[in-house]
Amino acid sequence: MLILLARTICANAFWHGSIRGVFSMLLTLDDVAYSTKPDRMEFARIMNRMKTAKPREVDKRELLAHIAAGKTFIGGTFDDELQTLTSWQLAALDFDNDTTVLDASGKPLKDENGNTVKRFLQPGEDGYITPLEALERCESLRIAPLVMYQSFNCSTENPRFRLVFDMGEGITEVDTAEAVVFNLHDAFPECDHKCTNLNRMYCGTDKAVWAICEAWFI
Repeated sequence: MLILLARTICANAFWHGSIRGVFSMLLTLDDVAYSTKPDRMEFARIMNRMKTAKPREVDKRELLAHIAAGKTFIGGTFDDELQTLTSWQLAALDFDNDTTVLDASGKPLKDENGNTVKRFLQPGEDGYITPLEALERCESLRIAPLVMYQSFNCSTENPRFRLVFDMGEGITEVDTAEAVVFNLHDAFPECDHKCTNLNRMYCGTDKAVWAICEAWFI
C-alpha cells in the first residue's frame, strides 16, 4: 500500500521521541509574526528572508509557539537559496475545503483582478473534510500528526486547517521525501495538491493550534 512508507517513517518519530517534544528538529524559520495571512508582497519578503536564514534547531514546544505567533516555517533545511535539500523533517497537508468555480466552457473563472474564483464546499460534498475526520483517518492509517492548526482564513463557513507530520529524523534523499509527500496526498485526496514542493513555506496562524497526543494513534 502506498501509505506504508509514510506510516513507517512517521512511526519512527515515536521511537525518536520528537512527538513528545523531547528531541529537536532542524528547520528554516522566519521570525516576523503576522496576525493575518500575508499577501503576495509579504510572501515575497518572507521568501527573501528564508533564502538567507540559517537552519534552526527547535523542539515541539518551540515549533508550536512559532506557529501560534503567526510565524512562517519550512519543514527542512536547504542550500543554494532553498534549492538544494540538506535535511527534511516535517510534512504538511493543507485542507481548504473549497473548489474552483468553472465558466460555461469548463475553464477556471477569474475575477476582475485575474484571481481564480473559489466557492466553499459544503458538508457531504466530495472533497469536504473536517478536522475530526482527518484525525480519524490518521488513526485508521496509524500515522500520528505532530500538530494540527486552523489556517488564518479559517471560519465556521469555511473550515481551513493544516496537519503537520514529523518524520522523526531528517530525510536527506529527495526521492524519499517526495515519496512521503505523495503518499500522504494519496491518503488524503481532500488536501491541496499544489502543496507538494519540499521547500514550501507554511504560515503560522492567529487561530487554534493543537498539539496531538501520539497515544491516540497507538
